Amino acid sequence: MPEPDIRKTLLEHVFPGLQGELLQELADVASFKSYPPDSVLCQEHHYEDIFYIVLEGEVVYTKKMGDDDHILRHGGANDFFGEMALIAEDIGRSATVKTTRATTVLEIERASFRKILQESPDLVLSLSKMLVHRMRENDRQAIAELRAQQQEIQRAYDALRKVDEQRHIFLDTLAHELRTPLTSVMGYMQLVRGGHITGNSLQMSLEKIGAGLDRMTSLINDLLYIQEKETVEPHFKRVNLRQVLAEVIERARDHAQEQHANLILHDEHLPEMNAEADGLMRAFWHLVDNAIKFSPRGGDVTVSAWSEDNNVIVEISDHGVGIDPAFMPRLFQRFERDEVYENHLFGGVGLGMPIVKRIIDIHH
Repeated sequence: MPEPDIRKTLLEHVFPGLQGELLQELADVASFKSYPPDSVLCQEHHYEDIFYIVLEGEVVYTKKMGDDDHILRHGGANDFFGEMALIAEDIGRSATVKTTRATTVLEIERASFRKILQESPDLVLSLSKMLVHRMRENDRQAIAELRAQQQEIQRAYDALRKVDEQRHIFLDTLAHELRTPLTSVMGYMQLVRGGHITGNSLQMSLEKIGAGLDRMTSLINDLLYIQEKETVEPHFKRVNLRQVLAEVIERARDHAQEQHANLILHDEHLPEMNAEADGLMRAFWHLVDNAIKFSPRGGDVTVSAWSEDNNVIVEISDHGVGIDPAFMPRLFQRFERDEVYENHLFGGVGLGMPIVKRIIDIHH
């Protein structure tokens, strides 16, 4: 198609109803220009005097929102922009328009357009229709953007509200988890100090006091550990994994006896590995402790470990209540707990599994 006909075809799309000499006059003052990718054709808030119609290629419209450039939309063939520049000198561009790939546009300058406009009532009418249609489109787009922003704000608000709810639940749970062993420790201490417990009962009371203190210390250490791991890089050294697992089993033995659970360790020849011993100890202890805690009817809790290729695999299994599939997506989120099963109420603050995941991720 000859170039003049292309110009007239593009102009007919923008100014429907224009025909004959008037359309030809506009085509005569319009010119094609090609731009490479990332060329800025219009700059937001700048006062410019060129109207553009895209022949081929692609442009992107962006608007500054805070410090970021927000993409409004993309435009291709027959898209046009800068129409206000044809009639007004004191209205800045409403958006920045940039090419995303090699693009050819038809350009009309304000001065040339105005000469034709002054002598052509039909062009005035056509331009008015085009501007009204454009404003309606902009209004629809603005409403759509406002709705999208409202939904984004609502999602952010819901997320903040959930965080606030989790914070309250966490603080209440933490207070309960600390108060329970603390009350027990204080009670036994008062009895011991008052001389009301002697003989074998004294030893049992001291063990109860020690268990309560251990529980509080473990909880506080978990809080400090998960906070520390956000900022401090791990320090790896050669670790005997078999020894780590044996210590975990020994530490969990009293809890297992209380739950009538049978701890079993199956470990093949395990090579030494570069790891963070304290982190692995903490991760495996949380998994074993969970396996025991969620086995209210007792049963075997088995820890198996073996090497495979360049990896070490540790598997901890039990015959307890399992995990509700609906809870699985939240399993590793902080302060999330699945605390009730049938008539059983399980304690905890929801830090164990997030700590496990963090440690395992650190060790790849």
